[in-house]
Amino acid sequence: MEELTLYLRFLLGTVFFTAGAAKLTKMDSHAAVVKGYRILPSRLIVPFVWFETVAECLVGALLFSGHYLSVSALFAACLLILYSIGIAVNVLRGRTEIDCGCGGIIGNHRLSMGLVIRNLVFIAACAWLFVSASLPHPNPWTSPLQSLQILLISSVSLLFALLLGETAKLHKRVNTLLDQRKRNEGQR
Repeated sequence: MEELTLYLRFLLGTVFFTAGAAKLTKMDSHAAVVKGYRILPSRLIVPFVWFETVAECLVGALLFSGHYLSVSALFAACLLILYSIGIAVNVLRGRTEIDCGCGGIIGNHRLSMGLVIRNLVFIAACAWLFVSASLPHPNPWTSPLQSLQILLISSVSLLFALLLGETAKLHKRVNTLLDQRKRNEGQR
């Protein structure tokens, strides 16, 4: 149980911290993405983008450290619920051509219900962390070797997920190029 909790802390900590850090480097373009969602009034976009970015960095750091785990897990879940609502609203409006604005290690993708499902899985992980933080732990300290192993497993899991995403993009691009080639050959 402690290993799963540590794994989820590292996994979600990486997702949130890298997303926040990526947004810090390009606040203007992230504000444009948030504006593209057409949910917030224009005057609230910049304050929201700053709040969201700082919150993601803070939540990621707290998840890594394990301090205030129940609070950081709850706050992470709230952010994910907020993002899921924004994505779902736009997908239901038929606006799937815009970027999600996720950033960080999970990257940016076009809006889809798949992103909502991914966020629901992350929310379930947050719920696990929230409950786990309130349970008594017989051994609250994981050995450094266990921590390193779990960190490596978390990293490999994230890299595998990224590889799957990039493979899907490459497959789509190859199919597009093959379709173009067939059209060009048909025009000759």
